[in-house]
Amino acid sequence: MLSYGGSLSYTVAFSAVDGVGLANHEPQVLMRGGHLRKLVIYTDLTAPENGVRTRQEVPLTEHKWKYFNSVSDEAVSHADFMSVLSNVEYIIIKASYGSGLQQS
Repeated sequence: MLSYGGSLSYTVAFSAVDGVGLANHEPQVLMRGGHLRKLVIYTDLTAPENGVRTRQEVPLTEHKWKYFNSVSDEAVSHADFMSVLSNVEYIIIKASYGSGLQQS
């Protein structure tokens, strides 16, 4: 992972009996961090296709990130994004899709 303006890149593949389902509508990437106030932010990407190895690239700018567990659909502020990015505690990347997951 690079700093602000860079990108987080990863490759994901899965095999499931049914490649579609409600699980495909969950956030694809979660990131937690910050200094005085810990924030969890997320971004959504298109779910990969069943049985297809997919490379994802997530821009590390605030524009496509949102606050997790917020009733608002508002984008993360620049200040909050910089705070999270400056002290990342964890990044969670979704790797389970569809129903009847066989391999991920």
